[in-house]
Amino acid sequence: MKGTLRTTAILVLLSVASYAQKVDLDRFNFTFSYRNLPNEPLNPEYNTYSVKVNSSLNIRSQISPDMISIDGWKKVDDNGHVIINFTSDDLIVRGVDIQERVEEIKDKDGKVTGRKYYYLAAVDYTWAAEAQVKDYKGASIGTKSFGANSPWKSSEYSSRKEASDYYNNNRSGIQANLQKDHINGAVNSIRTWLNNSYGYVSVKDPDILWILDSKKHPETPAQHEQWEAFKAAVATVTPESISDETKEKFAAAIKYFDEIPARFPDSDKAHKKLRYAAYYNKAKIYIFLDKPAEAIKEAEALITNDYDAGDGKRLKTEAEALANELKKNNATTRHFPIDLSKAAAPTAGN
Repeated sequence: MKGTLRTTAILVLLSVASYAQKVDLDRFNFTFSYRNLPNEPLNPEYNTYSVKVNSSLNIRSQISPDMISIDGWKKVDDNGHVIINFTSDDLIVRGVDIQERVEEIKDKDGKVTGRKYYYLAAVDYTWAAEAQVKDYKGASIGTKSFGANSPWKSSEYSSRKEASDYYNNNRSGIQANLQKDHINGAVNSIRTWLNNSYGYVSVKDPDILWILDSKKHPETPAQHEQWEAFKAAVATVTPESISDETKEKFAAAIKYFDEIPARFPDSDKAHKKLRYAAYYNKAKIYIFLDKPAEAIKEAEALITNDYDAGDGKRLKTEAEALANELKKNNATTRHFPIDLSKAAAPTAGN
């Protein structure tokens, strides 16, 4: 009897110990602010741009130069360091076709008992536009072209006359709306292209850290303490700066996660998960600090740890992309102010 009780007690203790060491990781969400660096950085002395719209009066009535912009640059009325020339054709209708669609009506046995006819107006048209970017000295920087010639189709009608009448009665509005949609689409695309290529766009991205959330694990309180400190610190980051105080708090989080692999070195799944979170979180924080070389080391350790190695490969790719971005822009950080108060268009001869 005593042996049975002793065995039961041991099993209970082992069960409790096993439960206490259970490792559940949860995503703890936050946002991180920074400034995107240009994919195609230009002369660092360039900081103004101007926009010219070279099109018919009809087109110019639909588009304002203010609709095209580059973040981190100052817009001037004429002859900026960079000049964007936007040219758009008027939409041209090449033909209209009334198309027929036949729908068979069948009974429950599948036998065709009738047919129903539908008609629509299909408009064949063409439209083209182009944005050319040059510097004030005339050197070509980039070109983006747009075009459309897909047929526009109306709703379906029950007779050919209804479809034809709909188009004839609304042709001006249909053509104007088509042209407006294409111009707006082109302008949005140009703005995205300019900012990706040459701009300094402020970004606020959602992200996560992996934090232990097993109620009875002895490490949980310490991880939550680190999370609360990190969450408060990351909320202060802006595209303009990361304060020294915030960097110190990030460094404290890194130091804590540095100690995890030595304290949980076993090859079982629970220890691997704890190490995985430590490597992942350190890699992320190093990326936030614009230290891609350190982030790559953590990502490689995550891969070697062999628990969700795919995340390690993804983080390594992210860190390598950051390293290339910083190198390309001759930069050490993605957090800096931009002062355009003294920015001015180049003077003649400069």
